[in-house]
Amino acid sequence: MRPQGFIPATFSLTARAVAKIDQLRRDLELRKGERIGAVGFAWGHVQLKDGSKFENPVIGFYESSQMDATARASVQTVDGIDLIVFSTPEQATNFDDRVVDFVEDRGFFIAE
Repeated sequence: MRPQGFIPATFSLTARAVAKIDQLRRDLELRKGERIGAVGFAWGHVQLKDGSKFENPVIGFYESSQMDATARASVQTVDGIDLIVFSTPEQATNFDDRVVDFVEDRGFFIAE
């Protein structure tokens, strides 16, 4: 059963985004010595030192030991990646029927 406030993933990932997430996950698992249980996806508001602002998808990682019953019940698999949408319902609409991509000089972004 899904927890109250569960937000379904309504987006897909490009092969580049999947590859980058897999690379980051493997690196983190090696450093921490612990399995990653899921990737957290959120809508980020970023302000740079020069004052410029932008919004983009951001990710984080849940170590297995951090995952309680609610987190485990929130995991969804999108393009082979176990993830949790960590967002408000309003911000989650930024992902609706969109594709998340990745390039090194831009990070994760919504593909046009």
